[in-house]
This record gives sequence, C-alpha cells and structure tokens, in this order.
Amino acid sequence: MESDNSDNFDKDIEIQKEMEVMKKELNFVLQNQVTKTCKSVINKIQLMLKLMLGDDATRKERINLLPHFVVDGLKCSLIFNFNELKNIEISYKPTPRHNTYIYKSKEDNSWNLYQIQNSYDILKALETRIQKMSFESLQQTTYNMDTITDSINSARNILLFPKKRTIHELQNQKNMKIFPLVPNDLLFSFYIQGYRLFLAIYTIKGNETTKHILECSSISWLNNIIVLLTSCLETLQQLKDKLGLFEPINKNN
Repeated sequence: MESDNSDNFDKDIEIQKEMEVMKKELNFVLQNQVTKTCKSVINKIQLMLKLMLGDDATRKERINLLPHFVVDGLKCSLIFNFNELKNIEISYKPTPRHNTYIYKSKEDNSWNLYQIQNSYDILKALETRIQKMSFESLQQTTYNMDTITDSINSARNILLFPKKRTIHELQNQKNMKIFPLVPNDLLFSFYIQGYRLFLAIYTIKGNETTKHILECSSISWLNNIIVLLTSCLETLQQLKDKLGLFEPINKNN
C-alpha cells in the first residue's frame, strides 16, 4: 500500500511538472505567436482593403466580358471600380434574325456590386475588432481565433459563392434602373465568383426564361484578395492547431 501511494505521489509530481512546463510554453505562445499571427492577419486585411478601393489605374481600366461559347453579337464592356460598375455597354442579339441591340448605362449612374461592399465591410470591422481583442488565457484566445476565422470565411465566401436570386428579385432590383431603354422581358445580373466578374442576361417569354452568361478573364486584384483570404485562414488554422495542444491545461484546472 505504501509503495502504491508513493508511486501515485510521484506520478502527481511528474504531472504537475509537465503542467508547469506546458503553462510556460502556452504563455510564450500567447505573448509571441498569437500577437505575431494577429499582426500578420491585420496587415493582410489592410492590404485587401487597399486592393478593393483600387487606384487610379484600376479605376480607368476597361474590362470586357464575353460568353464562354461564342455567340454572335453578345458582349459587354465596363469600368470596374471597387463596388461600382460604370460606363456599361452591353451588346445583345436576341436571335440570328434580329439586329444587335446596344444598351448603355446612364453616364452618371453605376451598378452596385454588393458582394464587394459586404466583403469590405466585414474585413474593415474585423480589423478594428482584432485590435481590441485580449489574449490572456487559452480559452479566450481560442474563442477569439474562432471569431476571426468565421469573419474571414464570411468575407471569402461572399466572393466565392454569389447569392442566387429569383427572376422576381432580379426584376425588382434597383440596379436595372441605370439602363433607361431595356425592355421588360430583358434582365441583367452582374456578380462576382472568385476572381472573375460575370454577367447573366435573361430573356423572359411567358413562362420560359433564356439565360446567357458572359465572363471576363481573371481580375488580378480580385485574385490577390482570394489568395490573401486563403492565406489568413491557413495561418489561423496553424495557430489553432498549436493552441489545441494545450487543452490538457484546461482539463487539469
């Protein structure tokens, strides 16, 4: 019995020593690596916000959208500035027998891309939120890392997975008002998916709807944003994996 008690006592001492070493390692991670990770994420967020706002060159760059498969008379050109599409010109030929119609947006109006605005707003709010966060304990730090990860994921998913809209929703969208001469049976829908800009053109005839998709080649600043968002997620996951190694501390407290 005395031997068993002695063995148990020795094991308890050994466990306590291991916990003390682990706590020191945790404090180092909290004071150094967590701070380093947050600084890295903030720097990338600031770069993304700058990319979204654009510069003089991107504000004047004209982008061309074409159908994936060649369709006679179908094309679009525009200027893409932050969350606004300006000077839009859409060429559309309903059938081979028809003439090509050209629809131009009003000179002083723009098409609002809510995906860019929503993603920007999430990142801007997250930048401020990270700077106010505390990382004094494992539990608090893990919670904050999950919060940061969720926000980065939301900003990324908005750009990768555009919201699907019904024909009724498209018919009532304010953006269509920038085209003064578009007939009621013709609808436009611009959206971002990854690093490309797309235009869906819908022709409505009774209960039937015909859809044409136009797209542009890769937009460099959008591609850079997707890469930076993915990099943030990878950096955060590496830290979360490391924090997970310290879970025994919580169980022994």
